[in-house]
Amino acid sequence: MKKIMSMLLVILLLAGCASSAGNKSGSKSDAKKITIRTASMYGGTDPGSQNYQNIMNQFMADYPNVTIEDESAPIDEQWRASVINDFNSGNEPDVIYFVHHADGQALVDTGQVVSVETIREVYPDYAANIGDSAMNVLRKKDGQVYCVPMTGYWMGNFVNTELFEEYGLDLPTDWDKLVTAVETFKENGVTPFALALGHIPHFFIEHMFLSAGGVEALQERPNSEEEVPESWVKALEILKELYDMGAFPDDTNSTTEEAVKLLFNEGKAAMLVSGTWHPGSIPVEDPTGQLVTQDQVMVMPFPMHPDGKGTPGIVGGWNGGFYISKAAWEDPEKRDYVVKLVQAHTSSEAISNYTGKDTGGVSPDSSVPVPEVSDRPLVDRGFKFWAEYSANHADPACDHMMSDPKNILYQGLTKIVTGDLTPEELLKQVAEKKPFDY
Repeated sequence: MKKIMSMLLVILLLAGCASSAGNKSGSKSDAKKITIRTASMYGGTDPGSQNYQNIMNQFMADYPNVTIEDESAPIDEQWRASVINDFNSGNEPDVIYFVHHADGQALVDTGQVVSVETIREVYPDYAANIGDSAMNVLRKKDGQVYCVPMTGYWMGNFVNTELFEEYGLDLPTDWDKLVTAVETFKENGVTPFALALGHIPHFFIEHMFLSAGGVEALQERPNSEEEVPESWVKALEILKELYDMGAFPDDTNSTTEEAVKLLFNEGKAAMLVSGTWHPGSIPVEDPTGQLVTQDQVMVMPFPMHPDGKGTPGIVGGWNGGFYISKAAWEDPEKRDYVVKLVQAHTSSEAISNYTGKDTGGVSPDSSVPVPEVSDRPLVDRGFKFWAEYSANHADPACDHMMSDPKNILYQGLTKIVTGDLTPEELLKQVAEKKPFDY
């Protein structure tokens, strides 16, 4: 009887060990089901969208108990405002890739995002691969950083060199050459600049500031009518000057960004002011012969106006990163997963893809080499463009504005070119809202 009892005890112990081992090996699949809500600016045709989605899919494969519900969208003023409203109303996502500057400060001011410094108290290696130069740009007024970048950007003037050659024009390296090109293209039925002024004027207006006042104009922060710089007034005058020349599509005040991008990509417009996200949308080859290809396009700085003052340069830098919501951080079931998700997007390997030859972004991680892009000529030119001009660059001035005054500026630009508002009148309306008082 004692032998039988002893054998039963051994069997029970062995069974217990086997059960324990089985639970351990299956712990990932047996873990509690978690849903993580995410959002980002990687919507639409942005070339980084696929990389973003690939990382999300791989994360769910690595953690089968995690479901990611993503609400990414192309960035515009309406989407920016909706994100801030969600954080104010308790409907915020757990993780979001969002802008820095004024709208980022509005996010921080809700008190619903957690700082990198707080996260590092528990996860010391969080964002350890991101360089100080990038992180310091993202520091808020309380001295802390709230988002982790994985890519930077540059902007410039994309030029269809084949069209310039066809009409015997010099590339627009100075204002006189630009004016000659605009007049020649207009006379020959080619749209000089693909611009949707009434939809997304963001990139173009920054280059008007740059043309009028150099990188110093981008660094101006007027909060009263008296503080509005001369360079900003001049910038709006230059915008109207170009409009009066016929530099933009006839429907520039009502057309869309998607329509004017197509105009450029089909070779019906000679120039387009855009950024790092655009080269990936231009094909390397086009068997149909209907589209502009990368070997036909060059990117260059926007020329200074003859009356312009200041240091010539380009628009670019670091404009945002991944934020973790306070609610997700304080949820013991989500915390580890949301931290790991941000790390998945901001690891050196992920950054090498976000800033690779398909996207052309600027890496915040010095260990990530500039990729070989001999098979993507325009992307290669983009990397060289940043390397050549990055010594004199500044963030977009309007990115530092709060939403209401920024919308007043953007919406008023169509009235500037039609003469329904003067530059002084519009900038007074903007300054009265104290756009940088945060």
